[in-house]
Amino acid sequence: MEKEDVTPAAVGVLKGWAAIIASIAALVTAVGAILKPTDTSATKATYETLSKAVKDNSEAAARNHDDLVALRAYMEGMRQSQIVPPPTTGTGVAPPPMVDATGLKTMKKPPLLGAYPPPPPVLSAPPPPPTIHKRPDVWAPPEFGEVTKKK
Repeated sequence: MEKEDVTPAAVGVLKGWAAIIASIAALVTAVGAILKPTDTSATKATYETLSKAVKDNSEAAARNHDDLVALRAYMEGMRQSQIVPPPTTGTGVAPPPMVDATGLKTMKKPPLLGAYPPPPPVLSAPPPPPTIHKRPDVWAPPEFGEVTKKK
């Protein structure tokens, strides 16, 4: 077999065709990757799980606010019902006479010290509790389809 001479021009043409074929193959692969539908089942499952957790957390915050308001109202009602009136000065009323076990002889009376029994200690009202902010809105994340739709 004889060896044919390959000219540099022929080598350049062959390299050009090889580059064009490689470029077309890359372009077909890229178009196929763009047009191929993607599997979003794992992403959708994760999104739905996290969305449910966010919504539950939002509802719990709203319930906690309602409970706090109810507790505040209960505590205020208890405080209002247990306010002690200011003590009065001694009335000079003596305690009832004390008798011994036989009931015949009057025992020594304690000294008259004023009101009997002594008045309860004066309770000062506690400072008012801090203000409660408005109830937070329950937030629900958008559906998965709304997030992934193309604009």
